[in-house]
Parts: sequence; C-alpha cells; structure tokens
Amino acid sequence: MEIKPGQIWKHYKGDTYKIVTLAKFKDADLTDVVVYERLTDLAHTGWRIYCRNKDNFLGKKDIDGKSIERFTFVSEN
Repeated sequence: MEIKPGQIWKHYKGDTYKIVTLAKFKDADLTDVVVYERLTDLAHTGWRIYCRNKDNFLGKKDIDGKSIERFTFVSEN
C-alpha cells in the first residue's frame, strides 16, 4: 500500500493517526520515514507527532504467537 499525506491509519493498540508527510532520514542513508500525528488518546503520552521508519510502519509485529500488521489503513480522509 502506498502511504500518502492525509491518510488515516490505525495502530494495532487501537489509536488512530493521520499521515503528515513522508521524509528521508539524512543520518541513515536517506532511509524513508513516515511522519504521523496521533488523533486519539492524547492524554496517554502527551506526544502528538511521531516518525517511524517506513518499513517498520508497514511491518508486522508478533503478538502472542500471531503476526499482525503494526498499522492498518483506515481511509484517505
């Protein structure tokens, strides 16, 4: 799936996020990163804007022996 600014994605823990932009991490051989904004549960951490390696964002996570997507696409917004 292609990640685009404005899209809404849901984290496997339940919070939803809006893609702000895609960027390159200069100190890591221009690795693709996703910059995203938390839309839910702001009181939980106080943080609102995050960035994550694109491969990690689209990757899977093992939970209780099951492989699940870290983020799932919700809408184009």
